[in-house]
Amino acid sequence: MKKCTIQLGEFKPKMQGSTWQLGGFGRSMQISSNPEIGGRFCTDDLFLASAKIIPDSLNRQTATDRILTDDRVEYPLNASIADVTRDRYGSTTLAIFRELENARTKSSKVKQDLDFLLKCQNADLFPVFLRFKLSSKQLSRSSDIARFRRRLLQREINNKRKTLQRLLERTSVLSANLRSVVRHVDFVHYHRVISDTCSKASSKVSAIHQNKLSRLRAQALVDNALLNPDSVISNLSSYQLSDIEKAALARGLKFTLPPGRLKKGSYLANFELLFKKLNLESFSGTSEDRLYFQNKLCDCAFSSMYNFNSSRHTLNNTPQEELQALQNLAKDKDIVVMRRDLTKELESNREAVVKFHEFLDSLHPSDKFDREEESDGKLSFLDTVIKRKEGPNPNISTRIKPTDKGLLNNFSSFVPDKTNTALIFTLVYQAYRIASDMLTFHLDITVLKNKLTSNGFPTHLIDTYIGAVLGRHHANLSQPSTTDVPRKEVLVVMPYLGPVSHLVKRQLTKLVHKFYPSVGLKFVYRRGFRIANMFNYKDKFPLSCKSMVVYYTQCKQCGPSAAYIGKTVNTVYERFFASGTGHLAPNNKNSALLDHLVSTGDPNCDFAFNDLRILDTGSYDEPIRFIESILLKYDKQNLNTCERSIELQLV
Repeated sequence: MKKCTIQLGEFKPKMQGSTWQLGGFGRSMQISSNPEIGGRFCTDDLFLASAKIIPDSLNRQTATDRILTDDRVEYPLNASIADVTRDRYGSTTLAIFRELENARTKSSKVKQDLDFLLKCQNADLFPVFLRFKLSSKQLSRSSDIARFRRRLLQREINNKRKTLQRLLERTSVLSANLRSVVRHVDFVHYHRVISDTCSKASSKVSAIHQNKLSRLRAQALVDNALLNPDSVISNLSSYQLSDIEKAALARGLKFTLPPGRLKKGSYLANFELLFKKLNLESFSGTSEDRLYFQNKLCDCAFSSMYNFNSSRHTLNNTPQEELQALQNLAKDKDIVVMRRDLTKELESNREAVVKFHEFLDSLHPSDKFDREEESDGKLSFLDTVIKRKEGPNPNISTRIKPTDKGLLNNFSSFVPDKTNTALIFTLVYQAYRIASDMLTFHLDITVLKNKLTSNGFPTHLIDTYIGAVLGRHHANLSQPSTTDVPRKEVLVVMPYLGPVSHLVKRQLTKLVHKFYPSVGLKFVYRRGFRIANMFNYKDKFPLSCKSMVVYYTQCKQCGPSAAYIGKTVNTVYERFFASGTGHLAPNNKNSALLDHLVSTGDPNCDFAFNDLRILDTGSYDEPIRFIESILLKYDKQNLNTCERSIELQLV
């Protein structure tokens, strides 16, 4: 009986000794070429639709990942796995399989519970089971109750860790027992079935925990009265803001919301750009290793995109009623929401200073100068306040401007954790460098801690970074520099996707470290969608003046059956109407749009410029070319006969 190795698609016995691989995505398996058995098979991963053949010599999968499909391991679709197992091995083996399945499912749920509790601990949040009712709200907000709840939370975390360890040990024993009584190929099939069950249960629990975490963060903003909305919002209109609208705007215009559905072109183009940068470096491996690296990078790109698009609804960091209130407020075009105007302070003027100030302002109508004068022995200069005192050296402290209402980047904003920790470190270090003595530093840090906690930052996290600044700069406890050879830094720019970004970072770092040991990846995350983007009071850029875009247009009469996807680095107007080269220029002899109008002969056929859609944008030509090539490969259009504008190595 001959065999062939295949990864996905219709079974074809004639392709013997070859691998059918779809987009370099997933694990391979072997399938019997006996026509009586047929081509039914199962896979662990998700595949794409374009196949390419790889010789068996390049197949790097282990024997454990392969499933031999013959009459011994055939599982009919109309029969349950329990019936097949009972018929083949008896009720005892079925009981072991069910017990192993339950133990694996419980362990996956306990892992999710432990992760949820650790996130609550890091954010200084208390789950509902710790928010027990007390005699008064004042008592429930006391520091003693908070410490008691933290101790209970830590005890629950310890209990979960013990339970997880016990379940993992039990799972190991049951797995060994099952392996000893069934064939290897059957054991692989049982393992896949149990993994699918655990994955479904884990995804459900993860979604529940994400919603719980979002509600806890929103409740913390209300319970702790972090910021008084009236102190940060100045309503100069006749419109009366509701409490929900005030609570949403009090988060600040820089508050970042989770992104929506990822755009396929721009996201996959990031991996193509990374692969092109890495090709410039020395590769540590054979040609087979390079193909394996390419397939794993493609796997990481598609799996992360699909995972985020399927779970983006679980990443909400704002209550739904607040989001709805912001959307309704943004629809009213008569309302303008913008940053508070930094008005000048009223100062007592001296005659000489006033005259000199007026002289400077009169030099040019667009030049206006501010003025700072000493008051009560204090003089403000940039970010410092200089105060007179006895002795030669003045007292210097951090300045807080009168227009500062205590609004910083909110801790629950959808940004990387490093952004929040870097903000704490920067502000603490600034206060340390400015303060003239440790007493002044202590006073400035007290004010800074109140400001950070009012924006949702946990107290223990603030104390940790205060200690880090003092340990590094005051006590000189910094780590000695190493003598390792520095790696070449390769920049990876991607959108921030929460847990998906952390997973992608770990996978790429491990993969690049294996095959490019001289390269170090540096991840930079693009700024996400902010509340300020919902209230853009500036004039929109005209469509005809936009450049560096990928666009989509279709015939008004024929619809999507006559569609065109293209890109341009010039303005869109030039791309359509430039003499000799524009799509709709009468003297252009190579225009696919004009050829369609001529071939149909229908007077109703037309490509309206104002109906043009911008699919994506870029900062320079290369990303635009990658995006266009990806969209030409996967999106439906038939007028652009060019297969790609740049060669795709991964997708």
